[in-house]
Amino acid sequence: MKFRVCAQLRSGLQALSSDRNPNLNIDPFSRSISWSPPQHGWFTLNTDGAVSSENGAACGGAFRYCWSRFILGFSGNLGTCSVLHAELWGILRGLIIASQRGFS
Repeated sequence: MKFRVCAQLRSGLQALSSDRNPNLNIDPFSRSISWSPPQHGWFTLNTDGAVSSENGAACGGAFRYCWSRFILGFSGNLGTCSVLHAELWGILRGLIIASQRGFS
């Protein structure tokens, strides 16, 4: 799992920066990634976006209470867009759902 996350991060960074700086060299690194609960009384929104040459782009996310309990999740097909746009759509859709559900 750790290798897959690092490989995806590296390829995503290269894709985002290749248009602006084709000589950019991104060194791979390894980092453990885990969920950390927010302060008591808060909830958290985790989102992600992904792009595949075969399946197009998608985004999704999950809401959780401060004690790690799952509230709800969402996902959506975005068609064709960049990785950056897929990530941003995930954030936007999450914020819209939070607003519609009255999370504050």
